[in-house]
Amino acid sequence: MSVLISCEVGGQRVPAWLVGTTGRHANDADPRFNRDAPNRDASNYGAPNRDDPSRDDRQSFRTDQDSVDPDKADPHNVSSPPREHAAATTRTPKQSDGPRRTSTSRVSTSAKKSSKRLSHGNLPMRLPSDTAASEIAADLAKRLRAPLVENPYSHQLIDTTRSQKHRLLFPVGTRGWPDDLKQRLIDEVHQPYRKSLRETIQNMLRTHPYVVHFSIRTFEWIRNGKPRRADVGLLYDPGSNNEVDFCLDWIDEMYESAPMLKVRRNYPRRGSTESVTKSMRAEFAGQNYLGIEVLLNRAWAGRQLRIRDEAIKGMCDSLASLIRPGQTDAA
Repeated sequence: MSVLISCEVGGQRVPAWLVGTTGRHANDADPRFNRDAPNRDASNYGAPNRDDPSRDDRQSFRTDQDSVDPDKADPHNVSSPPREHAAATTRTPKQSDGPRRTSTSRVSTSAKKSSKRLSHGNLPMRLPSDTAASEIAADLAKRLRAPLVENPYSHQLIDTTRSQKHRLLFPVGTRGWPDDLKQRLIDEVHQPYRKSLRETIQNMLRTHPYVVHFSIRTFEWIRNGKPRRADVGLLYDPGSNNEVDFCLDWIDEMYESAPMLKVRRNYPRRGSTESVTKSMRAEFAGQNYLGIEVLLNRAWAGRQLRIRDEAIKGMCDSLASLIRPGQTDAA
């Protein structure tokens, strides 16, 4: 069994043909884009250092994201009941309130939805993105020694998690752009990223009996004034027995390795809704491909805290115990 990590929402780059003269240095003073800014904290953490040698083993889509929050939660969607085990193997889940949450004023706003319309030809070189998702995806890939496919372009331009025919393929900022510009974004951003991801999966399936693909992103911990009661959401196709069994086993392992995390299944939305993993399931139907979205609550994932590192290590250790039995330390 082999693991693939992807992140579709962590890129910040803007294609050169959309950057205006005044926008070429517009990000220089913004700490969200300045990797050398001192005292980076939860309110202004910047993009991960892509020159770090420790990140060289990942695979990224390389050509010249304000993250879009996951689809609205289904009001009728609740977490599934606990898995039933045989009496001899039943484990009682450890109860935990999850990582400590503080006021929303300290949570980075760089990954929130943007309702501002973008002016083509006059954009800065970089736009805010889901930086936490990018950093954690890179950390997971490093700890698990797995390839990482990452979209370097801003999610505010085009949503690579959606199919070309989806009505929300273009965010609010670019939805009103001329058709020729939108088609160019499809040709130069959307299609090359999907092609890179598809080819990576194909190559892995040739050499491994199973490929488990994790798509990483974060979500707002408060929606419509109400907190979302989960630290981690695992989104999978309930019609796929392999994905169901894998997620149930992983949750069981996380009870031991990451007891501080409250994990829910198909929350804050269904795993069968529009996503990059749904598209890949259709393309690799009949093959041993498992596509799972891992949604992390920004209340803890968006902060540079020790408990975040402990939680990520626990997630990796629990995964390693499933993928590589006998190896429990994924660090």
